[in-house]
Amino acid sequence: APRRDQLVAERQARLSEIQLRTRLAKREVQLATERLHQALQALEPLRDTSKDAELSRLAKVAFDAGEGSLIELLDAYQSESDLQLARIDLQWEARRAAIALETSRGLGVPR
Repeated sequence: APRRDQLVAERQARLSEIQLRTRLAKREVQLATERLHQALQALEPLRDTSKDAELSRLAKVAFDAGEGSLIELLDAYQSESDLQLARIDLQWEARRAAIALETSRGLGVPR
């Protein structure tokens, strides 16, 4: 009877551990999915790159016509660069989130 009670207690401890690890794994997948979704959602407005250089082009035209200063032209180029870097940062974050999701699902390289 004592051995049986010990085995029952060990079984219950193992089942509790399995349940805990299962909940933690599901939560990790959920968090990684949310992180990926948020990164992709933040990236969505920046997908169209056709208008990125518009401000720089207008600033260049104004500068060439003598209606804009060199500072304004440089600010326009800086804004364009900042936008491109923000896009790259969001793409990187989305990729990291995708890797974390794959890893949490057991599809990636183990930690």
